[in-house]
Amino acid sequence: TTTTSKKTPGKSRTMSSPAVHSRTMKITDTTTIVNVLETNNPEQSK
Repeated sequence: TTTTSKKTPGKSRTMSSPAVHSRTMKITDTTTIVNVLETNNPEQSK
């Protein structure tokens, strides 16, 4: 019972925070784009 009541708040907190999730995804996308650009244009990354 203790484990269940512990897990539930964490799950609901994550699901009720879509902004945090989308922000994390944006950061990942930006990092990926930067890495791709630097790989394609090694001169520009200097």
